Amino acid sequence: PGTGKSMAGRALENSLRLVHEFSEFLVSPEDSPSELKRPLLGRRSCRWSSPVRLSRFRTIARATSTTINDVLLACVAAAVKPRLGMTPEQLDEAVMHAAVPVDIRARLPDGVRPEEGEPGNCFGTVFVPLPVDGESALERLFRIKHETRKLKKSWQPGLAWGLTSCAALIPEPGRKPLADLFFRKASAVVSNVPGTPDTRYLAGCEITEQMFWVPQAGDIGLGVSIVSYGGQVQFGVVADEAVMADPAAFVEDCLKELEQFPG
Repeated sequence: PGTGKSMAGRALENSLRLVHEFSEFLVSPEDSPSELKRPLLGRRSCRWSSPVRLSRFRTIARATSTTINDVLLACVAAAVKPRLGMTPEQLDEAVMHAAVPVDIRARLPDGVRPEEGEPGNCFGTVFVPLPVDGESALERLFRIKHETRKLKKSWQPGLAWGLTSCAALIPEPGRKPLADLFFRKASAVVSNVPGTPDTRYLAGCEITEQMFWVPQAGDIGLGVSIVSYGGQVQFGVVADEAVMADPAAFVEDCLKELEQFPG
């Protein structure tokens, strides 16, 4: 009986936490109007950076007690900042998020979670605040670290996965407003895919680089892809021409931010 009460108590606690986090997400402010929120033209351009050794990011992460992912997101935040079309005063008040897909396979309950080795597109989304008002590279990095630690403990990825999985069951009149709610709370999609550390070959030819492109999500016109492969990292960007005229400069700014870090 004691065990049953304990399990019931945990279930109630988890349910209340779920409702609380979902309510917080619903009432959280939408992203501020910016150049990244302009109506899309439907014409997209893509560019990718030259490779950077993964060890460079690892050294920065160790020197600052952060993660490689924190460093990558800080680079993106720095590159986004000058492209918002905001004054310093507006930046101080700006609300800006990146929608970041995360793997939630390990969090899924038995019966829902795919078996080991079985394919399955099990990902949720976290909305990471981008510190575009940060005055230095280290400030942006440590604020990213603080936010990602909070999100790792939250139910936000599971909520996003659950709503996405149930979208087909929602009547059409309610489906679009729900999707729009998500899209209004982010100005970019940033996806980080870790690849194999070993060099791969195709038909006897060495694959020197790999890249992927972030699919467009609703009215979000900026997608940033980050891929590690063979001990190197590359940034890629695909952007609607309405929100970014020069994606090549964007990826270069991501790399320039590395020069501001110790290590």
